Parts: sequence; C-alpha cells; structure tokens
Amino acid sequence: MVKISKALMFKRVLVFLIGLFLAALGVAVSVRSNMGVSPVNSLAKVLSEVFTFFSMGVWTIIVFTSYVIIIFIIERKISPLKLLQVPVAVIFGMFVDLCNSIVSAILPEPPSYFVSIIYLLCSMVILATGILSYISPNLLVMPAEGLLATLVETTKKPQHICKICIDGTSMVLSVCISLIAFGTLVGVREGTILAAFGVGIAMKFVSKPLHAVLDPFLELTPAEKAKEKDVEEAEESI
Repeated sequence: MVKISKALMFKRVLVFLIGLFLAALGVAVSVRSNMGVSPVNSLAKVLSEVFTFFSMGVWTIIVFTSYVIIIFIIERKISPLKLLQVPVAVIFGMFVDLCNSIVSAILPEPPSYFVSIIYLLCSMVILATGILSYISPNLLVMPAEGLLATLVETTKKPQHICKICIDGTSMVLSVCISLIAFGTLVGVREGTILAAFGVGIAMKFVSKPLHAVLDPFLELTPAEKAKEKDVEEAEESI
C-alpha cells in the first residue's frame, strides 16, 4: 500500500469535497430548470415533494443510505470501508440543501422553455465536473457507484446493464410515487431522460482538460489512474 503524506491527503480530501459540492450544485441547477433531475437523484426529489417534512437533501441521505444497506444485503456482510459511504451521503445531502438554497436565491425561475434547456445543459456539465472531481482522488465513492460496483461483481453483467437497472428502478419508483401523489409527474420529466445520457457525454468532454489539471495536483500513481478510469467508465456507461 502506497503511503500518502498529510499534505497530499489534504489535497485529495479537498478535491473530493469540492467534487461533492459541484455535483450537488449540478443537481440544484437541474432542480431550478424545472425539467427534472438526473435518474439517481429523482427519487429523493419526488419524496421531498410528497413528504415535505424532510428536505431534498435529507431524502438524498435516506435514499443513498438505503443503497449501502442493499449493498450489505447483496454481499451478506458489512464492510467498514463501504460503511464510510454513509457519511459521504450525509455530506452530499447537506450540500444539496445548501446548493438548492443558493441557486434559488441567485438564479431566477426560467422564463421560457429555452432557458430551462440552458439551465439543464449547464447542470449536466457542472454535475459531470463534480463527479470527475470526487472520483479523481481515489478516496471513496458515492453509494450509487458502490451499488453499481457490487451489482457488476455479483451478477457478472456489463456495467451499462447494471447502471440502467439502477437508474431505471429509481425512475420507475419516482414516476409511480409522483403519479399516485399528484396525478402528474413532479421531479421527473424529459430532463431526467436527457440527463441519463447527457451527464455521461459531458463527462467525456470535460474529462481530458480536468485531468490535465487534477492528476498532477493529486500526484496519482499509475495504479490509481487505472482505478479512476474504471470508475469513470462505469459512470459513462449508459
């Protein structure tokens, strides 16, 4: 195991946290677009609209924690390292609420469908940048990525198939809850479908210039770069 200095660990934790914040900011901008959020965040959004006693950030923590529980059920064991995905979910959920507050304060409601599209496209780029940033330090993964890795390892199915299953399940649950509660779609719209494909595409465009900056800063070893690439490919697989 490669020893990492305190200074390097500080830089990696910093980039990891910045990545989580940017991902949350991307989610918040997509919420502001009124076109639906990405599939993995759709369930938390819909639940926050139905059960308003919890914010979207809190529901994000609950949903993502349930992913960790599902991982333990599938693996039939509790891994201390994977248990750390829970505090990651807590931090991300807090960032979601913070970013929703910031974005709603400074970004006006989209006056037209065209502006909503612009917001949505911007949210995809921001979210893609955030995902790449928190993946790069090779510290921890988000629960959704952890569940994806577990399904791939357990079922031996291709990554894109397992990712479609996770995203599809989240979307179906979101649609069903929304229709039952409101009789219409809330939090899940055409933007949700676009984000399912668009975020992965945005990651491919953002990846090269971002890595040109982050890789030297994070002092990644060849093995760490290979692991990072595997996680990125999983995110881009749909």
